[in-house]
Amino acid sequence: DTRNYAAALRHVVRQTLEKPPIPPSRLRSDVPPELDRLILDMLSKKAAERPTADAVLSSLERIETRH
Repeated sequence: DTRNYAAALRHVVRQTLEKPPIPPSRLRSDVPPELDRLILDMLSKKAAERPTADAVLSSLERIETRH
């Protein structure tokens, strides 16, 4: 039914726009805190708060050497 699809789509869009993402560590306990933070930063609702590609690469390299 088209109405059910539209209602479900509105719900998903609202959740995406309004709710913070679930930290990966809540789904997988083996996610290092630094990676958890990086992923959440990359998912920031505000584009200006997201890290640049260079910053992501640097963070991933640091995380890799620590773990």
